[in-house]
Amino acid sequence: MLGFQQMRTEHVDPKVNMLGFLMKQLKTLPVLLKVLSLFAPEFLPKRVFALVQCKSLISLLCLAFIPTMLVLAATPPNTSVTNTANASYLVGGTQALVSGSVSMITAARTPATIEFLQYIPQGSTGTLENVATTRCNGQAMPAPQYIMPPATALVVPGLLRLVPATEYVNGDAIFIKVTDYDQNLDATIAETIQLNVNSGSDTETLTLTETGVSTGVFIGYIQSSASAGSNNNCQLNILGSNAPIGATYTDLLDVSPTVADRALVDPFGLLFNSNSGLGVDGGIISMIDVATGLPATIYCDDGTTILPQPIVTGSATICDPVVKPGSFRFPRALPGNYRFQL
Repeated sequence: MLGFQQMRTEHVDPKVNMLGFLMKQLKTLPVLLKVLSLFAPEFLPKRVFALVQCKSLISLLCLAFIPTMLVLAATPPNTSVTNTANASYLVGGTQALVSGSVSMITAARTPATIEFLQYIPQGSTGTLENVATTRCNGQAMPAPQYIMPPATALVVPGLLRLVPATEYVNGDAIFIKVTDYDQNLDATIAETIQLNVNSGSDTETLTLTETGVSTGVFIGYIQSSASAGSNNNCQLNILGSNAPIGATYTDLLDVSPTVADRALVDPFGLLFNSNSGLGVDGGIISMIDVATGLPATIYCDDGTTILPQPIVTGSATICDPVVKPGSFRFPRALPGNYRFQL
């Protein structure tokens, strides 16, 4: 808010000092708005103002419209924004009006970011995101499936709690988030972008929808599958364990046009010899629920079959008929706090 400090002088009328200070404050508004346009153009104020009243010994009343940071919608690129400040006051019974304005064009390009996300059913972590139906090959995708018991088809469009992810279990729904403010071209609708997601030789092209009107944030999903498949079948076919997946988004008009992210599917644990680096078979290992001190309930990839514990490193289990030397895997567990016991 604007404030005034009264100044006394034997040679200058205090009314003049007041007027000069007011003019100085008004002149700083264009500078403030210009700085905002350079460093945070996506957050420029739109039709928002605060009313400020200032009083002095000479009953000076000033009304100033000051922009605030309350509106956080992404302003479309190349948008002209004009902000005007007006001050109306009385000096010796005469009303005076001072006005100043500044116009600017929002930045044309903004850098994009991309990240993998994972659904969690509850908890204080993660962020509630508005996820629309993803499209593939021009068709609406089925709702993403949450495999953990009870197996559930997630509701889309709708709010889903998502957390950043670097690892998945085969069969999981894989969520992808792209933030690219300059793709918010129309502030009245939720727009779309396209990206590629791949694993091995399988590549799928997805159409992601903006999370709301004028957000510049896009989220989509694809279901993973352990079965063999082909390109453009609208599911990500992932063969084998420790399999990498990648997502790539391209905006040709950006300085760095392509952004990408990677994650792993079905990563195995490994018990190894620290001298040789080779896997050690025969280790007996359990996954313990810290809350109870008992072996946790572990499910196979289907989210139904329970894995008996303990398991032996380098040996087949009901969930994994083939494992590498020294390796072990606990495929699925409910969210919680766990530790390994060897």
